[in-house]
Amino acid sequence: MKYYSKSPKEWEEYDQEKRENKKDRYKTIRKYTSYLIIFIAIMALIFTFFGPRLSRFNLSYNIVIDGISFNLVTEDQFLYPEKITSNVNVQNTTNNDKTIKIDNFYYEIIKSENNETIFDFEHNETVTTILSPYQTRLIFDLEKETEISELESGKYIINTSFEFNGQKVNLNRDFNYNQDFKLNFYSDRNFYLESETPKFVVTFQNNSKEMYNKEVFGKLIYSKDGENIYERQINFGSLELQPLESSQFEITSNRLFESGIYRVMFDIESMDKKIITTLNIANQINSNPENIAINDFTLQTFEQGQKLYYKAYLDNKVKNPQSLIMNSYGIRIQYNGEELYNYRNDESTRIYISEYGSTEIFDLENVKEIELNKKGRYFINFFVEVQGKIITTQNSIEVR
Repeated sequence: MKYYSKSPKEWEEYDQEKRENKKDRYKTIRKYTSYLIIFIAIMALIFTFFGPRLSRFNLSYNIVIDGISFNLVTEDQFLYPEKITSNVNVQNTTNNDKTIKIDNFYYEIIKSENNETIFDFEHNETVTTILSPYQTRLIFDLEKETEISELESGKYIINTSFEFNGQKVNLNRDFNYNQDFKLNFYSDRNFYLESETPKFVVTFQNNSKEMYNKEVFGKLIYSKDGENIYERQINFGSLELQPLESSQFEITSNRLFESGIYRVMFDIESMDKKIITTLNIANQINSNPENIAINDFTLQTFEQGQKLYYKAYLDNKVKNPQSLIMNSYGIRIQYNGEELYNYRNDESTRIYISEYGSTEIFDLENVKEIELNKKGRYFINFFVEVQGKIITTQNSIEVR
């Protein structure tokens, strides 16, 4: 037989070469992705431990003097009726003990447009303490002095001043306080199958002093790979909400979607607001998950009295997205062999992890507030059961 292009054997060799080249490209991408992650981690460590020493990075709310970092902390935005949180802390960024002396401490919050004083605090007595290497101490905590909430909308400025070992220190930082609508928009499952009709939830909360009474209408815009593929008009009719009242609506899609990751924007034209969520569609549930791992995150060192911070993620080690059923998960915290906390959740949940991606599966702050009152080493054990397969990890922290 005569072949005008390639023989079957030649085509087989050609396809094999293409597969090998494709595999090599994936390996190269993964290699450079790993290098990038390592580089970012190294830079984060550098800025964590050495960034405060670099005085050229001094900001209006964070300065370094003789290896001692002073930081004025607050949020950039608050939403009515949230209370203002703010503190001033000091950190020894050197590897030697440092003696610090604070005199004539002053703290104030003013409204930017008219310089109206909202709160002020003064402490004229001298405070002296010794900071061990890299230790952080709290100088001032607004919540321990007063509660400030339900402010008028606008820009506010926090000023603080004091003397540190005879040198004058001035810090300032601004924040915005808003009276507005709080919107939330999400799909009620982490992923849907191609045969299932997606459903969305949208919540409206009136975070203002005034009653809201208007029509709510707009459109849903579905896009994939940067291209709009579908639009749908939405009209909820008249929405009336008293101050701090909320309302929730469900939107059931009127069509099915092929597998993939979709960006869904709710353009609420009547409110001149836009909110976005992600819609994950899978062709099937992965019944035999492989190449997934727990990636947990916490600090390695805490100060005595600090709240424990802990999050856990599921990482996907392969290029293909994974659509999974998480059967259960749990956390156990021990100190000196004594169990301090044990939590388990056996509610099955759908989990979607994009290619080489990561999905949060646990945040301790949403379950329990744990104050680390004792110095020493704590052990944290976390597990997750996915499609009947149990994955575990252990971490330890030091409280000093």
